[in-house]
Amino acid sequence: MKFGDFAALTQPYLYGRSHFTGQSYEDKMSRAAEPEKGPDLRRKVFLVTGADTELAREVALYLAQCRATVYMVCRSQTSVDAARQSVKERYQILGKGHNIHFLMADCSLQTDVRSCWIQFISHYRQLGGEERLDGLICCPDRFSRSRCFTQEHYEATFASNLLFGTYLLGTLAMPVLKSTPGSRLIVVSDWEMYNTAFPDMATACFSSRARAEDYDGLALFAYAARGQVLLCERWAAATREVAVVSCHPGWVDSPQYDERYGSRKAFMKPLRSALQGAEGIAWLCSVPATELHPGAFYFDRQPQAKHMVGPFFTEGTATLNSQESVDEMMQGLEDMVKGNMPVKMHQEVAPPSQLAPLEPMSSDRYRFFELWQFMGRWFVISSIPKPCEEDTINHVRDYAMDAARFQPVIGTVVRVKCSHQLDDVSGEVVEAEERLA
Repeated sequence: MKFGDFAALTQPYLYGRSHFTGQSYEDKMSRAAEPEKGPDLRRKVFLVTGADTELAREVALYLAQCRATVYMVCRSQTSVDAARQSVKERYQILGKGHNIHFLMADCSLQTDVRSCWIQFISHYRQLGGEERLDGLICCPDRFSRSRCFTQEHYEATFASNLLFGTYLLGTLAMPVLKSTPGSRLIVVSDWEMYNTAFPDMATACFSSRARAEDYDGLALFAYAARGQVLLCERWAAATREVAVVSCHPGWVDSPQYDERYGSRKAFMKPLRSALQGAEGIAWLCSVPATELHPGAFYFDRQPQAKHMVGPFFTEGTATLNSQESVDEMMQGLEDMVKGNMPVKMHQEVAPPSQLAPLEPMSSDRYRFFELWQFMGRWFVISSIPKPCEEDTINHVRDYAMDAARFQPVIGTVVRVKCSHQLDDVSGEVVEAEERLA
């Protein structure tokens, strides 16, 4: 084993013992942050994902207590109910107004992330406000020790923490962020990223064709965390209108840490509380964007080194990625969002004799339909003509999804405009609505 590989497994932990614990937080801060004494953020809008976790919930509550309008994204109705109860208890004490809204989306699903963004824009328009987003805070909320794939056939940790929960949502939000002065995009990564460079895309997303015994949930979590940091660097270099940074909260006591480390969590004590972990993230949300270093990796309000695998905790090279490898990562993320899997992930199909028997398609598994990809103009070249369409040419259909009436469960309203020509003269134009379940 090379020194860099050995250092990647040991030095981040040793550094964390001195910096990431609850005791280190108390040593650094003269007193714990008091959320209700924060700056006045009224008329500012923030979107916080991963609100299933106490960490993201504390960030959202801090922003709300500073009078910002906050949208909390939770994975399930149970999580929404738990978050709403936390808000209710906190607001009974503080007596604030109602400025928190809840969106339900599983960030490991592309359909849910796109639906969440449409619902966010539609809801804010209904409140009478112009399109604006002062801050998008992406908090990872997925880890699995056993192999887990979504109904869209992506590994759940990779899809939630990097592909859809960060890359896709950030891409969707970027135009609105750019149009909002002083906006920022904050990605909450993890200290595990210190342990590795970002591998090739096939390894990072763990193809469904890979062997189950090769699955390493903690390694995939670390790959996604490193990918988040690299992604923020690229976004920061590509835009000056938005302050893009990554960060990590330290070692925070939570059910997620119980699941991730089990009994090994004892070696990380004393852990930070959720409020202590959220303090640095809340500071990133409230400080003027001009004071943030674009592309930096923050911890406890300070930019940090992104590598520590050299002698005496210097950066070293074992966890560095080349520009070419980052280019491949960015292209792979873009391709996956468009529905194209990386070439390396496709393998030869086994002979029919070795394939498992076919199973009936589950309606729950296949009920999601990527409708937005089919919006636009369609030229109908073959159909059964209606009586009024005999001897006509140039049949055209224009499809437009009604974002304000988007309902992913009960159906989506789509406006359809049909037109044709008769003897080179434009025929009648018919507008209709179709509900696609």
